[in-house]
Amino acid sequence: MKVSTSSLKSQTNRRQVVPVIPLTRPETNVSLTKGEYSVLKCKTTPDVEGSATYDLPIPYFKTGTAEEFLRWKRNVHRALTGQNVTTGPGQYNLTRKLMDGDALMVFNLKATEVGNETVTNYKIVMAAVTAHVFPLKALQTQKRYMRRFLRKPRDMKAREFVSRVCEINELLTEFPEADEASKLPRDELLDLMEFGMPGSWQKAMILQDFDPVSHSIAEFIGFCERLELTEPESNRIEKKVSFNHDKPIPKKKRKTVSGFRPGTNGKYCMLHGECGHTTEECRTMKRHADTLKSKYSKDIKNINRDKQIQTMFKEVMTQYTEQANAKRKKKYRKKSEQELKAFEAMKLDESSASENDEKEDENPFDSDSDTFSDIEP
Repeated sequence: MKVSTSSLKSQTNRRQVVPVIPLTRPETNVSLTKGEYSVLKCKTTPDVEGSATYDLPIPYFKTGTAEEFLRWKRNVHRALTGQNVTTGPGQYNLTRKLMDGDALMVFNLKATEVGNETVTNYKIVMAAVTAHVFPLKALQTQKRYMRRFLRKPRDMKAREFVSRVCEINELLTEFPEADEASKLPRDELLDLMEFGMPGSWQKAMILQDFDPVSHSIAEFIGFCERLELTEPESNRIEKKVSFNHDKPIPKKKRKTVSGFRPGTNGKYCMLHGECGHTTEECRTMKRHADTLKSKYSKDIKNINRDKQIQTMFKEVMTQYTEQANAKRKKKYRKKSEQELKAFEAMKLDESSASENDEKEDENPFDSDSDTFSDIEP
């Protein structure tokens, strides 16, 4: 089957959409050292004196992904609420304490540009920092990824997949220049989640007349979980390559050489790796070398013996051929002589026979003949 170059070009030049917020959640168990975060005391009920307090650790934000910034921004909002900071200057001061590096520079530049430190200007400054952290056309790129490339990985449960998609849909309102209308509607969200499921599940929905758009998200999760329970175990095995373009393919680690033991004083053996002896000192290698030598010497003897037998056989065959040829020549010569003598004897017999024939050929009625000379007329 011939494939046109134009189709190959279109496949290779197809642009891959990299989502702003990927389907896989970022790691949250990142250990931070002292000086990389701040712990703030917050009240559960800020308006009530003597309310219970709790510690809120917030890492300093310098630069990072869009989801890391949104998480940091949510923590800042919790800190402002927990400490009952409602004035503009207080919000500016607390936010500056939790920022550093590139983000702090953008915050200060925009704060100087807008002027007075009011609550309204604070929202404008935070919107400028958000636009700086997010990539260009972030909302359009994220929606395009969700509509065209969103697929459930094999190692992710159906409930986890649906909850993550709904979480990303809620985060769309916090993108630059976004509002509540920027979220995907419920019917479109259910539609893209349906086509993000495995093909066998989509066939089961058709066979059982289950239309996700006409059901709630909870009913959709329940239906997918029932299909997940009836799925064969072989289909639940994780695969390294999936439809999730956000998760990089892990690199294969080289297997360590067997026989590694700590404290080997830097000695290395070609057979056992890092161990307590070198290749020259390895007894296993020496035994193997002795075995090969003995086998090789036997093979050499067998080869030499075979060569001698072949040489003797050639000599015998040559001698036998010469003797056979000599006998054949002698026999041929003797036969030729016999045939020649027989031929000469045959010639002599033919000459005597020819003389007798001449005598028999004389006319008996010849007048000169002595046969009828005595007959009277």
